[in-house]
Amino acid sequence: MKEKAFLSSLTIVMTCGLIGVIVCPAAHIGRATWTLEGTFVVGILLNVIYGALRRRFALSILAEPGIVRRFFWLCLSVPSLVLVLAISVDLFNRTLPPFSDAIHIMQQSSIANAKVGEPVRIGWPVEGSSAISGDSGHTFLRIPIAGQNGQGTLKVIGTKSNGVWKVDELTLTMRDSDAHDDLLSAVSR
Repeated sequence: MKEKAFLSSLTIVMTCGLIGVIVCPAAHIGRATWTLEGTFVVGILLNVIYGALRRRFALSILAEPGIVRRFFWLCLSVPSLVLVLAISVDLFNRTLPPFSDAIHIMQQSSIANAKVGEPVRIGWPVEGSSAISGDSGHTFLRIPIAGQNGQGTLKVIGTKSNGVWKVDELTLTMRDSDAHDDLLSAVSR
């Protein structure tokens, strides 16, 4: 691949990612927004600086195809890879049954409705970790939410046993508070 085309492609992907994070209302609910924006800005700047240096100086070690050039291109690709990884993890976490169960329970909770307000918007990205092996597994999710009264995070712990998912713990923490409200015990199932 030609270097100029590669750099242009990276810059376009990162610029689209930056614009997406800035424009998308869901991205402003989660705490990861500043990290993603900063990653994209740094990536765009590094690509522009690298391109300017390549035009101005020979940099013979980078002019020839080889391991050094590939490594340098990989380093310049990191912000684009972060975007792909963030989107992939978010989409995976949203497909887990504990995610939809937690949203359903939260919508039924009078505590969540009073603290967050309606309508509740789900933020981006949904963060978490999961370990699934056949009919068993566990997951921990952090779901950013917002409503007319404020922003918060749903923390979900779920387990999968014999192929069936169950929400074991569901707490709401508002952004400006250290209090953790147990939504699972507040809603009769």
